[in-house]
Amino acid sequence: MKLLQLMLLFSFTLVAEFLEVNNVIKGEAVRLPLYPLTNTECFWHRNGTLIGSDAEQRVFCQAGYLFFLPVLHNDSGVYRLTTKQGQSDLAVQVYDAEPFNRTLLYNCVLGSPATNPRVSCPHGVWMLCQDVRGSVTWYKDFIHKPKMSEDYFRIFNASKEHEGIYTCRCTWMHMNKTFITSASREFKIIGPSPVTYPPSFRFPANGTVETGELGSLKEMVCKVSFGYCQEHCEVWWEIRGTDPQKDKTANCTNSRFFMETSREKENNMNIYKAVLTICKVTMEDFQASKFRCVAMTLNRWDFVTVSLTRSETAYKDLIVHLSVMAVLVLTTAAFRVFMIDLALIFRDVFKMHSSIKDGKVYDAFVMYQTHNMERRTEERIAHFVSNVLPDVLERKYGYSLFICGRDDLPGEDCVEMVQSRVKLSRRLVVVLTPACTGPDGTSAPVAEDATFQLALHQALVQEELKIILIELERMDGYCHLPQALQHLARKTTPLRWEETGCSSGMFWKRVRYQMPPAPIHLSYDSCMRKLQPEIQTPLNIYH
Repeated sequence: MKLLQLMLLFSFTLVAEFLEVNNVIKGEAVRLPLYPLTNTECFWHRNGTLIGSDAEQRVFCQAGYLFFLPVLHNDSGVYRLTTKQGQSDLAVQVYDAEPFNRTLLYNCVLGSPATNPRVSCPHGVWMLCQDVRGSVTWYKDFIHKPKMSEDYFRIFNASKEHEGIYTCRCTWMHMNKTFITSASREFKIIGPSPVTYPPSFRFPANGTVETGELGSLKEMVCKVSFGYCQEHCEVWWEIRGTDPQKDKTANCTNSRFFMETSREKENNMNIYKAVLTICKVTMEDFQASKFRCVAMTLNRWDFVTVSLTRSETAYKDLIVHLSVMAVLVLTTAAFRVFMIDLALIFRDVFKMHSSIKDGKVYDAFVMYQTHNMERRTEERIAHFVSNVLPDVLERKYGYSLFICGRDDLPGEDCVEMVQSRVKLSRRLVVVLTPACTGPDGTSAPVAEDATFQLALHQALVQEELKIILIELERMDGYCHLPQALQHLARKTTPLRWEETGCSSGMFWKRVRYQMPPAPIHLSYDSCMRKLQPEIQTPLNIYH
């Protein structure tokens, strides 16, 4: 029996001299051949027996590949692949996992001291892991190395202590079962350290904080200078230690991250640029120090860290716009509320410019009507016109008023007086007459007076004076007034006088606002009236 085993081993050794031998580890999953086939219409045989395609079997053929899940000692031997183009043989040699047999090693990786070499995962294992969506972990001298999950193992500033066996191990699932496929390379240090220039980051600076909008696209650019005539230089982005896709076909439809690199010369200096594209920014991207731009030469590597923070531009703009709108609304409201006060203050401040050289003598022509009025109403009008109005406008603010019944000359023709005085006045102040109650208890209309109509016509048509309407008490309507006053009352809201309280102050502010600017110097008539202790009782011009 032992003689038969020795003969089989000897015969396999002879065959292996002429065939490509695939050295595999017992207990691991294996997919052969290591490189993809161009024609999937093929069949696998062993010792003339066809290998089936049932994926539930331990050994099966699928898409041109031969799978061992897992491989056992008795799987060693020669397998024949039959295609339309012909036949080819493939040898398989199974070894125990322990002790490790150096025959299992792939090509050795050589590096110089103080360089940054990479130990790549053998192509067959890496392609298998990509196809079955497995996960890769790395080991050095069979000790797990965390934060290494790429198709290569980075060694920075290589030295003798980095020498050893590096193993990439792919863990994947098939039929709800977990399988492991691994491959190993040896790394050795040879030769002296090369001379090169260190990378210099143009931008971004280390610790840079960039802003991005949630759910939008974001590009992050990294530019590095490597000096003159440099070779073996690289720039790339890492996202928490993981490289984004570098495939040129990668885009926002098949990946959330992808990276593009380019190279250019500037003053004979090599400038490398890496652009990281985040197709859709999420809250996870706002974690601190998540992004890192790495630059590497043969003897040095360096990196800068970039953080992404949520852009507050929209919120700031919204706050600014709302603040501006609030200020405008408040300013408009305040202006409307205090418009009269501001206008009066402006007049007081620029009082030197308030003198008007228009040939006028009176600031206002005051008219009122007490014909057929009740005694209480007649007394109220007489008190307002003869006492209140002069006290405030003339004595306090220096206006010059012409009050009918007070300032007209005895025996003067009413028509001529009205025509001349209105022509010499800047405003026409009309004290509205309240409605009087007739014998039947209803409101009686006020009789239209020809002189009153003459003053209104001259003020409105000929002189184009501004008319100030004043009512001494609330009126339910203005239907009892003459047609001209009804029309004015509808166009201009009359000012209602209140003898006491806050309303009284506001009434006088509104009157002053509609009056022309107060003169700098009081008129002679006003000064004389200030010296008189008593004021004549106004005469009624309408009889």
